[in-house]
Amino acid sequence: FDPLTSHQKEPLIKYNKPNHKSIMDALRPSSFLKKKKAIAPQKASLFEDDAAMLSPTSVCSVSSTMSTRGYDEMQCLKTVATFCRKNKHDISTNLMFRIANFHDFDHDKTKHAITASANSKYLNLRMEEGALAGHFGKRIIFPLPHLKTKDKSKVVYVRPSRYSGKKSPQSMVESLCYVLNDLSSTQSQCRAGVTIIVNMKKWARDNFDQEMWVKMIRILQGDLVPTKVQNLLLVDPPEEFRNVWSLLEQLMPNAFHKKVRFVKQSKLGDFLKDGYNEYLPNDFKRGWLSVDEVVEDYIDLKKYADELTDI
Repeated sequence: FDPLTSHQKEPLIKYNKPNHKSIMDALRPSSFLKKKKAIAPQKASLFEDDAAMLSPTSVCSVSSTMSTRGYDEMQCLKTVATFCRKNKHDISTNLMFRIANFHDFDHDKTKHAITASANSKYLNLRMEEGALAGHFGKRIIFPLPHLKTKDKSKVVYVRPSRYSGKKSPQSMVESLCYVLNDLSSTQSQCRAGVTIIVNMKKWARDNFDQEMWVKMIRILQGDLVPTKVQNLLLVDPPEEFRNVWSLLEQLMPNAFHKKVRFVKQSKLGDFLKDGYNEYLPNDFKRGWLSVDEVVEDYIDLKKYADELTDI
């Protein structure tokens, strides 16, 4: 494709124009999909208990239902479990279910994904006293506890205007993967997927990082971690961002593009459960939650969860 195609002869704000080569360079497996030594698996979220946590025998307990594409779920999981034993893939039943669910229980796609993700560090991130915890402290991306959509998916909040100063696309990648892992730790969470709310208030061209946006879009399509995204809600985007988005959307297949919505804050109620203002951050008008408190609590809770894995 030609990413310089535009219906306007002169954009409202002049950017360093992305070109085909620079966009594709950002997607090269050698730079983006590196596989590193795995570390202790990430624990389930402490924000909310879920009785549907998978047990070691849960593969056999999944009811024999059909996926949205007509695949038998239990048969898929049994087939994949046998494949993992024969090929010595050391994978938890939690992660096996998550990958199978992401691929609508197509056992061939699931087996391929398990092989491709072996030892991926992005599935085994930890909240420690390092770059990841420090990046969460910038309050750019974090989950919103207790907030759910009408289709029961949990919500990830992103505030791009806080992505400023010394930018780190890799920290954004790891933060997003961490949250998606955290919100995909149970059967019910995997089935419900997540909704991403991107608050575009105060966004300016200084906040734009082509590499970061390209990678984030690819992650939301499942390139690094298998989490279903139900909706990507871009709230009150300025006109200049729409010019940038016209380039980025060329990276999206039609199935994902249909999930993207440009919405006004006043229309969030079309997607979120009644009483949602109580669980929105105070970045929004009528939002009740303190952003600082939510982020501090999340970092502390996840550090504690990680410490438990070391005992």
